[in-house]
Amino acid sequence: MKVGLVGVAGVPLGKHKVKDARLDQADKLVKADNKTYAFVDVVGEEEASTADAIVASPEGRFDLIVKDLEFVETRLERNPPAAEKAVLERIKAHLESEGVVAEAGLTPEELHLIESHAFVTAKPIVVAEAADSATFDNFWVHVVSAGGYIVFSRSAARRTAHG
Repeated sequence: MKVGLVGVAGVPLGKHKVKDARLDQADKLVKADNKTYAFVDVVGEEEASTADAIVASPEGRFDLIVKDLEFVETRLERNPPAAEKAVLERIKAHLESEGVVAEAGLTPEELHLIESHAFVTAKPIVVAEAADSATFDNFWVHVVSAGGYIVFSRSAARRTAHG
């Protein structure tokens, strides 16, 4: 999973292990042959638009909303088709109330109409306060979950040859 940081300082870029305590608990219940933690690839703000999820400071979240709002206003000035215009008007109202596209309650049909626009706030955004940067190893579990990913383990059944 690729995670973009926006306005978050003190977190090194690169791969980070996601140590999910639930995986450790599952391993205690049903001993797996091996246990492998998931990893997130953390990238900077310049690559956030290609990330699966974004971790942003409160100010960074606001900046992303403004970026999408500016795009919507520009697109509306170009007289899009009526169906797209209606969706863009809904998105604009939601962004103006400091909401993100991902939480605008759009239907699958509406999302299809605007999918080519690649709104940054259409991705899952997790807000990180300054105190979170001290405990980012634990914070990654929340980010992975918000991104719609799950971490699981499996135990391979061992075969025994009877002869």
